[in-house]
Amino acid sequence: MAQSYREATYDLARSEESGSIPPDVLDEERARIIAEFGVTAEQLSADVDAARPNFIGGDAWG
Repeated sequence: MAQSYREATYDLARSEESGSIPPDVLDEERARIIAEFGVTAEQLSADVDAARPNFIGGDAWG
């Protein structure tokens, strides 16, 4: 589980870019982040989109 909202958005962006996680699981993760951090779906989407360039073409962490 993510320690911070920023970490959660980066984890979600990485998961979306990997394509290895089923869409229904990603939807559950989005709902969890929204509930845990009290953000709107629109804000989460914008923040994930902002993090996405870090992961296009591979995992930025390794």
